[in-house]
Formats: sequence, structure tokens, C-alpha cells
Amino acid sequence: MTRREYFTQILGAHTAMRKAALMAGLPVAVLSTGATVWMFLLAKSDSSKFAQFAAFALPVCVAAIVALFLYIDRVFSRSSPVCPSCSRHVRVLQRRRVWRSGKCVYCNCQIIEQ
Repeated sequence: MTRREYFTQILGAHTAMRKAALMAGLPVAVLSTGATVWMFLLAKSDSSKFAQFAAFALPVCVAAIVALFLYIDRVFSRSSPVCPSCSRHVRVLQRRRVWRSGKCVYCNCQIIEQ
């Protein structure tokens, strides 16, 4: 694969990732913002309810955000370049390393022709 082909595939993967972040990120943002606002309103009215709600809401919000990032990474890797040797996809955090070296992160096989 040439550098231009690699760049085109990464650009397509970025487009898919942006669409997924918008479609899945909006509900997560609304959920997190609503939970935060509700926690502050409960803190003003009753501190015992605040502690109970915070103990439940904070882990749920953190889990939703982590799930969002995992989903976005999966969407990116589905449309990203594949190593010809080990058939593994280039992940979001590995794309620049592969661009610089031209080699697969996992098996060290040449992905981009020099």
C-alpha cells in the first residue's frame, strides 16, 4: 500500500469515527450533563439523597463515557487499513506510529511501501 492509499483509508476511518462520535456522543453528553445538573440540585435540597445519587450516577456516567470511547475506536478500526501479514486493523492511537515507520505495530510487517 502506498502512503496515499494509507492516508485515504485513514481519512475514511476518521469520517466514520466522527459520524459515530456525533450519533453516539450526543446521548452520552445529555446523560452526563443531566446527571450532573440533577446532582447539584439534590446537593442544595438534601445531602443524604445527594450522596446516594452520586454513588450511583458517577459510575454510570463514567461507564457510558468509556463505552463511547471503545465504540468510537471500534468504528475507526473497522474502516482503517489492515496488515497484510497478521490481518489486524490499525487502531486510532497507532495510526501515527504506522505512518512514521510504515510497519505494523503487532507483527512488524511492512504496511506502507517506502
